[in-house]
Amino acid sequence: MGKWATATGSTKTIDDDTFKRWTSSVARHRTGPGASAFEAGYNAGNLRGIKGISKSSTIADLIIRGSDKSLTAEQVGSLVRRYDDLAYELGRVGSARFIDNLEPRFGTVTPLPQVVYFSLTKQLSDGQCAALSRVMATAVEHGKELELMRNMYRAAAFPKDPASIRFMEKLKTLQKQVGGQTSFHAGKTYRQVTYQNMVKELGDATVSKSIMIDSPGHAMAAGVKVNGGEKVFYFYDPNFGFATFSSANAMEAGLTKVFNDKKLVPSYKTHGTDPNSLEFRVFDHDDAWQQRNSVFRADIEALYNTPIATGPLPPL
Repeated sequence: MGKWATATGSTKTIDDDTFKRWTSSVARHRTGPGASAFEAGYNAGNLRGIKGISKSSTIADLIIRGSDKSLTAEQVGSLVRRYDDLAYELGRVGSARFIDNLEPRFGTVTPLPQVVYFSLTKQLSDGQCAALSRVMATAVEHGKELELMRNMYRAAAFPKDPASIRFMEKLKTLQKQVGGQTSFHAGKTYRQVTYQNMVKELGDATVSKSIMIDSPGHAMAAGVKVNGGEKVFYFYDPNFGFATFSSANAMEAGLTKVFNDKKLVPSYKTHGTDPNSLEFRVFDHDDAWQQRNSVFRADIEALYNTPIATGPLPPL
């Protein structure tokens, strides 16, 4: 139990410049004159001949190597294929552990790891957690969280569908608008609390509410829906999925298990100075963030009001 990494002790594996060189290289080869060679490399996934890369290479290794301008389009395609495969597996394993920690004893989970969505839609993103957290809380407010999740599933299943492309572009644009800490907070005063006190705050609520959760380098959402005397609680981590709970006690017990699972990757970090106490910065969610960040309401509503496709939902 305990021992969470602190904000000051957290370091990025990949610096921003290296990641930008990697994404620029991929975009150049994927859509430029070498597009056919890139596609051939992606389909073959052959890592032989790429110095310093093997089946045991990590995602960070692939990004660092892939940022080298001397690589051919085919080699970059092979690296991207391996990147997508590793990202997919990371999301699949993480969401499975998330489910095992919560079901059936504490709550119900809809798995929705963002890295799986990115890998299946061929987006080399380092995360859209701020945008996803804001949109999810807004969707919950309007009773449209299932529609939003269906659209994410379908965008992953049909990435070339024009509706999927519009969905992806809207989310990508929104992340640019709200991804920074200042824009994510949108002028709200945060409260630095333990996760136990965060759940207590939701449990004491007499009306429906959602909060944004600022963890070092990550964004999440949580809330409670009040309907008469009934309360339903939710916790959304874009890295794993959407969980609902029938009581505050079940939510706290479930999150205690999740947050203390040291095999869950990526793991949680604390804003506090004591590594034995998991503290987040939380603040109330309302519609003010949209105007403050020049976000059009219609663009947000389209993410959960406009179905991408019909037919059965594919498993992620």
